[in-house]
This record gives sequence, C-alpha cells and structure tokens, in this order.
Amino acid sequence: MLCKPEAEVPSQSTRPSCDFAAWALFALGIAPVALMLRFVLTNWLPLPYWDEWSTPGAMFVSWCQGTLSFADFFEQHNESRKVFPRLIYLTLAQIRGGWDVRKEIALLFVTVCAICALFYRLIRATPGATTRAALTAWIAATLLAFSPGQFENFLWGVQLEPFLVGCGVLAIAAVNTSGIPLVWKCVVNATIALLATYTVANGMLLWVLGLPLLARGESLSRRKIYFAYAPYLVCAIAAIRFYFIGYNHPGHHPDLLPEGTRVLALGHYLLLWVGSYFYSPHFDPLAIGAVASVAWLAALGATMRLILRGRSWRTFYPPLLIGAYACVTACVTAFGRIGFGVNQALDMRYRTFSLFFYLALLGLLFAIYCSCVRQAGILRRRVFAVTCGILAVLAMSAWTSSYIAAAKHATVMYHRNLTLLRALEWVDVIPDNPDLLLIYPIIDQLLERTRIVREHKLLRLGFAENRLLKQVRKPPPSDAADSFGRFDTCMFDPNHNLYITGWAWLPDRDRRADCVVIGCQDASGRFKPISVLETGVRRDDFSAEPGRRDAGFSRTFNPANVPAGDITIAAWGIDVVNKKAYPLGGATRVAAGVR
Repeated sequence: MLCKPEAEVPSQSTRPSCDFAAWALFALGIAPVALMLRFVLTNWLPLPYWDEWSTPGAMFVSWCQGTLSFADFFEQHNESRKVFPRLIYLTLAQIRGGWDVRKEIALLFVTVCAICALFYRLIRATPGATTRAALTAWIAATLLAFSPGQFENFLWGVQLEPFLVGCGVLAIAAVNTSGIPLVWKCVVNATIALLATYTVANGMLLWVLGLPLLARGESLSRRKIYFAYAPYLVCAIAAIRFYFIGYNHPGHHPDLLPEGTRVLALGHYLLLWVGSYFYSPHFDPLAIGAVASVAWLAALGATMRLILRGRSWRTFYPPLLIGAYACVTACVTAFGRIGFGVNQALDMRYRTFSLFFYLALLGLLFAIYCSCVRQAGILRRRVFAVTCGILAVLAMSAWTSSYIAAAKHATVMYHRNLTLLRALEWVDVIPDNPDLLLIYPIIDQLLERTRIVREHKLLRLGFAENRLLKQVRKPPPSDAADSFGRFDTCMFDPNHNLYITGWAWLPDRDRRADCVVIGCQDASGRFKPISVLETGVRRDDFSAEPGRRDAGFSRTFNPANVPAGDITIAAWGIDVVNKKAYPLGGATRVAAGVR
C-alpha cells in the first residue's frame, strides 16, 4: 500500500521504491495512538467503577452463586440489554482467571484502533483518493479518535460498548461499499445489527442504517432481491420486538421530552453534545458545537448539490451513513436526557458517540475533495484549502487546549482512582468509608457484591489481610514517636471536611508507607478506622533526605463516618508487603464544636 515498484532497469533486478512521504504520514498518524497507549498504561487500575458493578458485576455474582441463567444476559441495564457485552465480560473473566477491568480497557483500545483502520479503508476506497491524501485524512481521524477529551473514557472499561456499536457502523459501511453479493451482505449486516442491538440501546439503529445495498454493477432479478431482503427484515422485526418484551422505562431517568421542553433548549443541548468533544477551560463548547454544526451543514449541502448534479452517491455513502448514526444518536440522547438539564450534554460518556459526528464531517470533506475539488480550477482549490485550513487550525487549537487540561486532570483522576481502590481494598475494616459511595452509589449492593466475587477469587485486588485488620482496629499508642511518621495538620475546614497532612515511613524497607489508615478514638477509648490515604506527596522539608521526599500524605475528605463528640485523630502507616502497621506520631484531639 505504501510502496510502489520502480521501473525496471536493464541488467538489474527490480527493487521496490518506498514512498517515504507516505511512511512519514503513517508514523505521524500513529503518534496519537502511541500517546493514548502510554496514558492508559500509566494510569489504568483494576478498579470496577459505577456501572461496572451492575454490568457485569451483578452477572458475576450470579455466576459465583451458580444461579446464572439465560435470562440474566437479557436483563435490562438502563435502556440497554447488554447480551453481547456480558458474553465478552464473562469470556474475559476466564482469561487468566478473574475480573480485571483492564482487560476490557485493552479491548476498548483495540476497538478504537479498528475504527481508525476501517475509516482509512473507507476513505482510501473513495474514487480519486490517493494514498497520501487518504493518510492525511487518517491522521486527522486518529487525532479525533484518540483525542485527549477521551482520556477518562479510555480508563473506563464499560465504554467499550458504545465504541463497539460505532465500529459496527463503519464495518457496515465497508461491507455495503464492497463487491460482496447482496445475499451475503444481508447475512453480515444482520449479524452486526443484531450484536449492536444487544450491546447498547442505540445499536438497533443499525438495522435501518445497515440496509444492504447492491454492489456496483450487480444485477439481480426482483425475485432474488426479495429473497435476500425478506429474511433481513424478519430478523430486524424479531430482534426489536423481542428487545421490548418486559421493557421498563428506567425510573431514575426523566421522561422522553418532558412537558414544557423548548426547541431552543433541545438545540442548546445538541450543540453542547457536539462541542463537548473539545471541552477545555479556554474553548466554549457551545461555540465549538456551533462551528462544527455549521461546517457539517455546509458539507452536507455541498454533497447534496454534487449528487443532484450527477456525482455518484456511492462516493459520499460512508460519511453520510456515519453522520446519520451520529445525528440520530444525538437527537435520541437529547430527547431522553433533556430532563436532566442542558449541561448534562457535557458528560464525558457521550464523547464516545460524538466522535462519529466529527469522523463523518472529516469523511464528507474528503469525499468532496476527491469528487470535485481535486480536479477543479485553482480558485476553487484555494477556497477549499483555506476553509479546511481554518477548520484545522481551530480544531488543533482546541485539541491542544483540551490536551493541556486533560493532562492536568489525568493526575488528579489517577490519585482519585487510587484512593477509591484503597477504599475498596480496605472495605472489611472501613465498610462505612464515604469514598465507597464514589465507586458505586448503592453501598449495600457494593458491599455484598464485593464480598461474593472476592470469596470466589474472581476479584483479586490487594484486600487487607486479617493480620493487618487486627492491628489497625486498635488505637495506636498515645505516646507514639515520630520514627514512622506523624501528623502535621489535622483540622476541620470551613466546609466541615477533615483536612489532614503528614508523612509516613517504613524503616524496614527504607521507603514511604504503602498507605495510611486514619482513625478516631472517642472519649470511651473506642477506636474506629475512618479512611485510607495514599502517600506520595512531595515533602520539600526532606530535601536533605531525597528518599523521603515522597513520603508525605495530604487529603481533604468527607468525615460522614466520624462519630459525634470530642475525638482524637490517630493513624497507622501500612506496610502491605510485610503485613505490618506502624503508629504515627502527632495524634490530635479535635473539639466537637469545630465541626
């Protein structure tokens, strides 16, 4: 693909002459992929988070208890019936034994790579496309697919599901533009649409969008066409009808298009839905959404004019199909979520869908270029180049700003997730830790499901063992020295949150403590662990001892599980490897009235 044979030279063997410019473009397109891969490998953690405790969490509980049934795979999750994802999760759990969400994250990454590969396949097949032009558009596609706005989605395994459906859309476009006979297109597209339907709710759109098309030059009798389409339509009706048997509108979701919803509010929601993809403090998502929408409408209008003037509609079919999927999904989302308010459109989860809006815009611009601009006069080429240049500059400015903001947020997000992971690992000693609510808001279900999957060795985290549990349930000695660390600050802030700083050291291993368990002792002498803190905060006061510079800890947290009355805050430094707890000095008494 990237090399072309050199003309033969007499008396010399024929040697391939590589197109180094094409290889350079390919390397440039790989850069965003490598950047995202580095980010994922640096920040991923084996922490099941929010929806993952419902799907696949509930299924894993049934599996462990031996009650998993066929009906469990069709159980409704919000508006979706996640049959296919549940099969994937169950399969992944049996690879190297255990529920590790990093397996889903790895598959998510591969899926997005497949999306980019399919996109290149589609644009390279555009009549008039060259390798270099297609690679240039592909670079833009990889920048979009691996955008910094997706950082958080790439660390959440459940986001595999919408990416799978989007990948199905591009796969259908590739099938319908191929020379495969109609009958086989019906089989392949029906399979993709069926899998998408039972992956995410909007996957059922693929039955309509994936309607098989006759290949260019294929001629069939009306009877054979009916014979091919009839089973496809029967499968579509059956799949959708079965989907809604026993379906219930989620009680925690607003009604579809609540009464009093204004058209302007819907428009505002849609623009935010589009513009959130490049969200950053320096770019207004509403403005970005407006610019992108105008560009999309202009490209769509140009496409319609070209088709009406005799250009083949097949040239524009792939981006139109992708755009239809994105636009219908946006409208369905707006109708179903506008009750939460327009700002709900900024939720990072929806960027897995809005990606396809930008891929469609990119594909349309590329098809227009290949169809009429490439062979047009110099004035038209310049106008098109200037227009695309302006859009590219705006997009790259927004992308760069988004990257800077996301890179800063990534550090915060990693430490937040690490704190949540510690809270889950220490759930036996601190079952009322408020941090657990950030993992899954239904705390009773979280505790029960954690217990079951842990007992069956399906969830293999670094849970605190009995030896450590016994130690940290006792109060540290009141006269603990500073050999292993101490509190520097312990107070309630004006918002009634507990603010703690200090440091913790393990002399036996000559390194910082793995974590710190904070507890409180009431007037009766009863000690209760209340939170787990990570170490790793830089301490400039240890500049003379470089090894201890990262031994600090600092955190403000919700003291909802702290008992009322006068209390003494104390802590243990934890050595997870040797299963030891070391008392920290500086235990602090806090007056009840401060809170």
